[in-house]
Amino acid sequence: MRRLIINAILGVILLFLTNLVLADDIPINLLTVIICAIGGVIGWLVILILHLLGVAFLEEPLWRKGGRHLQAGAAIDSKCRSRG
Repeated sequence: MRRLIINAILGVILLFLTNLVLADDIPINLLTVIICAIGGVIGWLVILILHLLGVAFLEEPLWRKGGRHLQAGAAIDSKCRSRG
């Protein structure tokens, strides 16, 4: 039981330290804190890897930034509508 508590505290501390030192744009919200509290160091590592890959935990959603894949989908959608 003691190991689980230490792991949870360590995961949350690593999340805050990562924001201070490594990648300051990982949002600290209820979801990321819960993942770090339940997963501990492994949860922190998952958040960090997903953030660095650009898959999840981004400050601004891709659809607001005009991600390339969303623009391509819009172009395909407009071509299909013009044919129909």
